[in-house]
Amino acid sequence: MNRKNYLKILLIISPLLAIVTTALLIKKFFLPTPYETPKTIEITNAQLEQTTGVEFNPKPLETPTPAQEHRAILIEFCPINEKNFSIDFSFKQNKFIIELKPPTKENYQKFMDWFQKSGFGDIPPENFVFSNYQP
Repeated sequence: MNRKNYLKILLIISPLLAIVTTALLIKKFFLPTPYETPKTIEITNAQLEQTTGVEFNPKPLETPTPAQEHRAILIEFCPINEKNFSIDFSFKQNKFIIELKPPTKENYQKFMDWFQKSGFGDIPPENFVFSNYQP
């Protein structure tokens, strides 16, 4: 065989080798390999008490009271802008900020009526701060 034939064979085989090498590298570095799932270790309360000296008694989650549920709902709705007042929630103060529009005395009563009719009447009054009125 002469040089031209060797060159033709080399030009045919080189791209095939490159494709195979690239495929192997992709498989090795980019495709996830199967791994063994870590086993869960069960620790009983007695074992925990032996090793730490502390008894583990998790408390069940308490169901929220209706007032807590209504408070959470009102927080989600904030800010509320009505014709006579606005309600916003201050996370810093952890309270609702009520701003009454003038005339404040009349609009205070309109706010209280709206508040009771909306079903939020069970939220304790210490959760509210009036920015421009003293009830």
